[in-house]
Amino acid sequence: FNMVYGLFVVLNSSFYGKYYQIVSKSKQINATEFAELPLPSAAALRAMGAKLALSRVFSEKACDNLLLAQMKSGKL
Repeated sequence: FNMVYGLFVVLNSSFYGKYYQIVSKSKQINATEFAELPLPSAAALRAMGAKLALSRVFSEKACDNLLLAQMKSGKL
């Protein structure tokens, strides 16, 4: 489940929301656009997911903080 939580962190972050607004004119994402989204490594997703699961705080701010911490660690 950590991978799923990690994807939640990324997709619920304001960073990815802003990125998607820049590259797309639509408010909805289709399968092709989703497949082309740059995503962190599987290990990074699992790490962020594990931290999210432990914190049990699912807000956008919490996701932003987890993603930012992962970026700063250089392990994306």
